[in-house]
Amino acid sequence: MSGVIGIRTDNRSGTIGGVYEKGSNSNGEYVKFEDGTMICTIKDITGNSGTSVDWTYPASFASGTEPTCGGTSGTDDQRLAASGGTDVTNTVWSFRGFKFETGAHSAFTGANFNLSAIGRWYV
Repeated sequence: MSGVIGIRTDNRSGTIGGVYEKGSNSNGEYVKFEDGTMICTIKDITGNSGTSVDWTYPASFASGTEPTCGGTSGTDDQRLAASGGTDVTNTVWSFRGFKFETGAHSAFTGANFNLSAIGRWYV
């Protein structure tokens, strides 16, 4: 589902915002808003606690900017995704999975994560 959705306007004050473009590819889905905000998401990307996994966003954020990223596990509510390795750029987030347990940390592999990145597609 890709393409320009349209611009909402108000006859009294001009453009009031809304969705500018929406699309998807093998790297997830994205929504660009008229005010320059973009949200990228992906469901069920596999991660683990031992090595960083790179998520290339379905659309690039503005050059020189870094989006805010986060994620949780779709397979276990005690896991979350956080930066690891090369961290965050305008095109990719290198993340690792972490599992919260009382008094201990346990390694895991093969957990599915749902990730989001929010930033600017133009500045």
